[in-house]
Amino acid sequence: MIAAAALALLLAPGTYRQADVVTRNPLPVGSQLVVIAGKGGKLGFSINAIRALDSDQGFIAGTLSGTLPATWTQHGLSGDCRLRFEAVPGGLMVTEDRSFGDCGFPAGLTANGTYVRVSD
Repeated sequence: MIAAAALALLLAPGTYRQADVVTRNPLPVGSQLVVIAGKGGKLGFSINAIRALDSDQGFIAGTLSGTLPATWTQHGLSGDCRLRFEAVPGGLMVTEDRSFGDCGFPAGLTANGTYVRVSD
């Protein structure tokens, strides 16, 4: 098992692209996750969720603690949202808790997926 400190290193600031579930290569059209360093060990994130079929999009942003796994929750006018961030080999897995809310994304769109780091 990988130590918690090592898992936190996997969520380094940078740009992450949604990955193919088999090859783990970034998808040519897919969701993007951007992570930036914040104050006090916190990390800022934004997700631009894109559905490849019709290019429908949704956007969400927030702040995470510097350790993984991490859960981010928001209550708002556009909907309630709960996302779970977990380190996986070579990237990050994001899971949207649909029983909690829909994050305000258009119908059928989700932030779920495995993301691989593509740039600093």
